[in-house]
Amino acid sequence: MGVNTYRMPDVGLLKSMDISSTPHTLSHHGSNTSLHELNLQRTRKWMEL
Repeated sequence: MGVNTYRMPDVGLLKSMDISSTPHTLSHHGSNTSLHELNLQRTRKWMEL
């Protein structure tokens, strides 16, 4: 028997966190430290859920 998991879609998660950047932008932040920090916030939130 397998285990099913669910991850909230990125757009909804970011909106709930009041982050206006798109998931694609956060995933490809490059050397932009502001976007990198937002990406870390998103990852931490996923880990909480």
